[in-house]
Amino acid sequence: MNTKPLNSDAIGHRSWTDAEFCIITTKGWVTVSGKARDFFGVHHDEAAGQHKLTHLPTGVSLGGAPAPEAPRRAATAVKNMWNWSFTDHSGQPTLESIMAIRIVLRSHGLTHPDNAPRWTGPEVIERLAAGQLETVEG
Repeated sequence: MNTKPLNSDAIGHRSWTDAEFCIITTKGWVTVSGKARDFFGVHHDEAAGQHKLTHLPTGVSLGGAPAPEAPRRAATAVKNMWNWSFTDHSGQPTLESIMAIRIVLRSHGLTHPDNAPRWTGPEVIERLAAGQLETVEG
């Protein structure tokens, strides 16, 4: 059995580094090519016309923006707002922290789809991993 955490090969780079990582989308798990730094990944989603910021340990999108530099700046801005190493519900940001993080992401031009996954229940990450959530945006 493989017990390696999600995207572990992409996590931990001190500077933006070429990487492949998994994200959750409406079609399930997809591997994308992009850049990774710390606990964040950025890739270009051609269909959406956006550059997306992903929380690598969960594969969950934090939002996207048309400008390629926006997700990188946003990741730098929110890096110290939480311990981003969490891989399940128990480590997710508190509601107050999520609200503050979203304000910072928005200030950098990132938008977040209404139907994208949220870390709001104990089984969210497990359900995402099992492909059991249908209303997920890439």
